[in-house]
Formats: sequence, structure tokens, C-alpha cells
Amino acid sequence: MKKTTLIKKTALLLIVFALTALFFGCELFKPKAEEGKKTITVIIDLSAYDGEITVDEGMQEYEDKKKSIEITTQALRMERVMAELEESGFFTYSAN
Repeated sequence: MKKTTLIKKTALLLIVFALTALFFGCELFKPKAEEGKKTITVIIDLSAYDGEITVDEGMQEYEDKKKSIEITTQALRMERVMAELEESGFFTYSAN
């Protein structure tokens, strides 16, 4: 009985070690956020939407239910870029 318990504990320990190594390995090799000024093109594609699209005053018309905008930002994360786009009035969004 003791031998099977030792094997189970060793296997569990190896699994935990492997998962920990995998997690930290992924963190080490993921791409770093690019610092400084960058230009990002955001494309909104509503071609799957069957309804009519209304456009706020001062905004350009949608072309084939697609709209693109270029934004220059120094943000490091996409959530900050999304906040900047919302602040500029390009679009609004919400997450649950």
C-alpha cells in the first residue's frame, strides 16, 4: 500500500511541477508590450448584421457595413486603446 501511495504522490508532485514550469515558461516568452508611439488600425465589420446602420452626425458613412479608423497611441494594453476610442466617440462598448 505504501508503494502505491508514494507513486501517486510523486506523480502528483511531477504534474504540479510541470504545470508551474509551463505557466512561468509562457510568461517568459510572451511578446512584450511595445512602448512609445504607435499607429493602430481598427476595423469594425458589421456585415453579418441584417439591420440598418445609423450613423451619428459628423461621422462618415459606413462602406459595405465596414468602418476603419487609424489611431495613434502610446498605450501599452488593448483595453487602454479601447478606452481612448470610446473617449474619442468612435464607438461605445460594454463588458459583462
